[in-house]
Amino acid sequence: MKKILWIAQVVTYDGVAHAGGQNFNYYLKRLNENPAISIQVAGFAQKNELSKLTYDKYHIENRVFCEESEIRKFAGKCDSFISKLLIFSRYAGIVKGYKVKKIKSYLRELRKMGYVPDCVILHWTQILLMEYYIKKVFPACKVVAIEEDVTFLGLRRRAGREKNILKKIYFYLGYFCLKYREISSINHIDCVFTTNEKDLELLRKQGIRTSAYALTPFFHNMIDLRRNEKIDNFNIIYFGAMSREQNYLSAIWFIENVIPFLDKKYHFFVIGNNPVPLLKSYESEQIHIVGYVDDIRPYFKESFCFVAPIVLGAGIKIKVVEALSAGIPVLTNEIGIEGINAKAGKDYFYCSEAKDYIETIEKLENNPQLFSMLSTNAKYFVEKNLDYEKSFKWFEKYILL
Repeated sequence: MKKILWIAQVVTYDGVAHAGGQNFNYYLKRLNENPAISIQVAGFAQKNELSKLTYDKYHIENRVFCEESEIRKFAGKCDSFISKLLIFSRYAGIVKGYKVKKIKSYLRELRKMGYVPDCVILHWTQILLMEYYIKKVFPACKVVAIEEDVTFLGLRRRAGREKNILKKIYFYLGYFCLKYREISSINHIDCVFTTNEKDLELLRKQGIRTSAYALTPFFHNMIDLRRNEKIDNFNIIYFGAMSREQNYLSAIWFIENVIPFLDKKYHFFVIGNNPVPLLKSYESEQIHIVGYVDDIRPYFKESFCFVAPIVLGAGIKIKVVEALSAGIPVLTNEIGIEGINAKAGKDYFYCSEAKDYIETIEKLENNPQLFSMLSTNAKYFVEKNLDYEKSFKWFEKYILL
């Protein structure tokens, strides 16, 4: 029996909203189906997630950490503030001291119980940065990491976008420190998995010495969805977890820079759970902040186009992959298409500036044949290049080595 210890930045469960959690849920459950593998998983939850957990349903041993009390929440906010100041520390300002203490205590507890894993999986960069302690407690075990994105790249982009000079300096310092720590941690483990080829190449260009491979992340494949032959509306959609900065800022950018220059017949639908008050303040007759929906498919089936004007972040954007699989015309930029080797003008439309979105939307309106061409090409691209089941089988084989 192969013993796997899986430590993650967050918990996962059936129905988890964010793409990283869905990817985690898929790979965890699939690996757990193997009778030759025994998994223990540990992660951090929000209080409102505790009732949603499905580990017990799948007989997965688990340890969940949660800041349940109001006092603990307040302490957590203070902890987060202090941690962000410690950019020169081992954790480069991105890991709460609370989380470090919990993981260290948990590992010591496992060792005291006589539990020794054959392999430890560190999921997300925040957990990867704790590799030194995992090696200290379990020196003989294999240690691998899953990087949902290369975190230092996202921090570099944030620094580049920042207008305040002091914040810009802070973010650039944080970027250099995190880059050093992230690469160093990767070099001290046995293998790292990215969720796309571009991130893999980025790490290799940084001179990493450890083995590295790219996985295909889980996504809701909508190749079977057939869009209406005639789209009789001008509804533009964008979706994602709207409590996340990179998502709501992207929506706001489109609202401020594109919508005012489109005909009033165009409507913008922002879909996703927990939209922040700032985003809600933009709601109007033309702009619809929809919030959470049970099923995104009707929007993909019936809307005019999908936009992803991503302004922050790093890593593959699952929302873009899902839109491509649905066959809806996709308009996105360099960050939005990152890690997806689709061809601009064939599988999607590349838009780097506001005027590109405006011109492309008008071109789509005046050339309905483009709808059919893009739909066919995008679906073919996804079917040919993004097979997460095949990727899982390779991942499983490596874990069992």
